Amino acid sequence: DRMPRDLYATQFLFDFVCFVYMIFAYSGIFEEPNPDGSFNYWWRTNVVPTGQVVTLIIMFLMLSLDRVIYFKRYTLARIIFYYASVVAYNGVFLFLVDLGARPLAQAFYFFKLSYFLATGYQIRAGNPLYVTGQLLMRNFSLTGKLVFEVYFFVPFLWLLRTLLDWALLPTTIEIFAWFKIQDISLNLYRNRAVNQSRSWLKRTRGQQRPIAPRLFQGASFFVGLGFILLLPFILFSSLNPFFTSATIATASFTMALESSLPLASSSSSSSSSTDAVKTAASLYARNLVDVTAVSNNAALDFATSRGFVFVPSDQSEPYLIRFGPDSNSRWAPPPPLAAQLTALLTNYSVTDPPRIRHSLAVRGAAQQVYALSGAETISREQAALLADAIAERSNISMMLPRSLSEYYLFDTSGPGVPLVPVSEELGSTCVQLRFESNGSGSSAPWWRTFDCVSSDAQECGCVDDGDDGDGAGDVKGGTLFLAQLAKVQSLQLGGGTILALYGVILLSLHAAISRPFKDGRMKLIYLDMPYTLHLWQLLYDIFLSRENLELEAEELLHNALIDVYRDTHELKRWTGKRMFKTAEPWWVGDLSVDKWPSFRETSTEPYPNKYRNAATRAAQETGFGDAESIGSVRSSSAGGSSARKRR
Repeated sequence: DRMPRDLYATQFLFDFVCFVYMIFAYSGIFEEPNPDGSFNYWWRTNVVPTGQVVTLIIMFLMLSLDRVIYFKRYTLARIIFYYASVVAYNGVFLFLVDLGARPLAQAFYFFKLSYFLATGYQIRAGNPLYVTGQLLMRNFSLTGKLVFEVYFFVPFLWLLRTLLDWALLPTTIEIFAWFKIQDISLNLYRNRAVNQSRSWLKRTRGQQRPIAPRLFQGASFFVGLGFILLLPFILFSSLNPFFTSATIATASFTMALESSLPLASSSSSSSSSTDAVKTAASLYARNLVDVTAVSNNAALDFATSRGFVFVPSDQSEPYLIRFGPDSNSRWAPPPPLAAQLTALLTNYSVTDPPRIRHSLAVRGAAQQVYALSGAETISREQAALLADAIAERSNISMMLPRSLSEYYLFDTSGPGVPLVPVSEELGSTCVQLRFESNGSGSSAPWWRTFDCVSSDAQECGCVDDGDDGDGAGDVKGGTLFLAQLAKVQSLQLGGGTILALYGVILLSLHAAISRPFKDGRMKLIYLDMPYTLHLWQLLYDIFLSRENLELEAEELLHNALIDVYRDTHELKRWTGKRMFKTAEPWWVGDLSVDKWPSFRETSTEPYPNKYRNAATRAAQETGFGDAESIGSVRSSSAGGSSARKRR
């Protein structure tokens, strides 16, 4: 006995939330997690899975099909579509997805079940009597207007709905004229909602506005504009929470002996590389102990203890890179390589002496690499001592010149080339070659280097006699580097500079913000109507005529609406006169009212007889139609409420 409620807005809300949810949560619902429990979301990898694209296309088509079924009021199609959707979604989430272990899938499933519940209730209650018009534009309260504005400003949503509604039903109105009608309905709704909110405002004529609206609307808007003026500077400052810091993920440190003599190929436990000029025999690669981000004060203390200058900065991040003292594998060159190496060191060439090359590679979290390399010549005495140790397989410690600085400043905005180190005194480092038993009676060499040295180079000064249970002393020390990443914070905004972006942001935001305040005098007659009910009724008669396939009435009423808007005097007559509030409080006393109307009563719409006569004459002249059929135009407009009862 009751008119069925229209729950399409509720259905669409849950279905649209599911669509947007799937855009961001697909990987967390369907893909396998990484070993650390994270997921490869598309905004992190810049790659959208094919399955996600297919899923979004299917969900978008289902959204559109649901709108078509609702608009055409196909009861059987709605039932079939409903049960097919229930079977499909429950089959996927109950059998293909581990619903119990995926919180994101559980949330999506909840929203989809809410959609099914609303749709099922709509099927049980029956199709609504009318489906044209905008459901959200039937609530003229401040809350209803706010909900509609949120819906309206969702990108493309209002545009897609308007296009689809125009295409679904037969009509005599062109597509661009249909958009003009929708724009008229939009302004009428906003006008009526504002009038209703003003009618509840308890104020007398001449009473000043309260301080709260002035602060909220005036002062807050002023502060917002000031923030926009400074926005480009905030974007490029450390206050921006979306800045990404360049971090160090790992590092490697190697030492090689360079010569001009060709060396034989080494085994898998050593490496060599040959070019047209130099040949390098790798002596050792160091184990990375840790990379630690330190404070500026800690970095300054480290620099002071090592005798170089550290320059702290807010736009930089210092890291302490520490390598262990031992090489990460025993150095066991084959006999031919050991013999050639001994000959190279023994036959010392003054014109092209052997060199010790140190190489440091610092790798960032974004896979950027900062490579450093330096070579220093070893003396004849050092070469002889090293040759004897290799030939006799005896332990040796010696001081070798350091070819890399302990402190480097990297500019992360460039190609990864380090800036010149502040300290030019590189000093020396203690290198130790130890031959230890490998368990088979023979000995294998093991390279060690230390940064902390004593006056006795043979001891290197970094040996702790404490016993940890392995029968050998604990060797401390290792090699330390201080890497400072300058311009560690970066924001990708198309590669623009601050000055260019400041101009773009300022001009674009100024155009967007000032647009509602421009040409107000031109739009005043359309946006400040005291009375909108007559125009609103005419507009809905156009919608109802189209829905009932009364296309002749639709065309005549559309022309009537256009003629009213073309004539400013006619539009003023339709929208009534403004009623000013009294100088005394009107909400108290014997004659008090709950709300004050913003308009005086206007006469009945003046258009029906005029357009009826014109349409009758046109029909008689052309021979199409008759006066009785054209007369239905008056019934569909002037008698709006009775027409709805009759239908």
